[in-house]
Amino acid sequence: MLFRSSGRVFPAFERADAIKDKEGNIIGVIGIITDITELKRSNEVLRKSDQMLQTILDNFPGVVFWKDRESNYLGCNQSFATGAGLISPAEIVGKTDYDMPWGTTEGENYRTDDTEVMENGREKLHIIEMQHQANGNIIWFDTSKFTLRDSLGQVIGVRGVSTDITRLKTAEIKLILANKTLALQYEKTEKRAAELAIANEELLCQNDEKEKLQEELEIRVEERTL
Repeated sequence: MLFRSSGRVFPAFERADAIKDKEGNIIGVIGIITDITELKRSNEVLRKSDQMLQTILDNFPGVVFWKDRESNYLGCNQSFATGAGLISPAEIVGKTDYDMPWGTTEGENYRTDDTEVMENGREKLHIIEMQHQANGNIIWFDTSKFTLRDSLGQVIGVRGVSTDITRLKTAEIKLILANKTLALQYEKTEKRAAELAIANEELLCQNDEKEKLQEELEIRVEERTL
């Protein structure tokens, strides 16, 4: 920090270079002082902007992440970091899906989707997928992935947004199982009904035979009495 003649304190970048004669002897020093007040102010604005963006992402009702061309993580929000067993989003930078709790289960599928989005240059929406969390839970996500581009429009990575649909998926699975159970019960009922129908037919046949025998006996009795 330096002082101006007005008494104002300002941040500065200082540089000193030696002045040499033809024989290479140092005969003096030249100093350069650059006022970096605007640079510091710009950096502070950028820092606050980054903090605000991270706060918004951390309060987003879902998970958010972004990666580079090699599917290395560049950032995420707190929800995603927590699911990965990390204390803060900063810890995910440089890691891959293979470093995550879901590395051996869903990691390959995630990277395949990343590659498809980056190579095709268009989004991939509503990917229904599972994810093994650091706490041992299995979460169902509805994930959409988009290209991450630089100021020139070149694809430099992929970004994704996921919504937790575990309750919905669990209810769906329970409904499917219940429908299968009902179908099996209906099949058993239909089979039992068919068996009862056959039994009734056999019973009717037996009754017919009994009636015929009864008629024959009555005829014989009548013949004997004549």
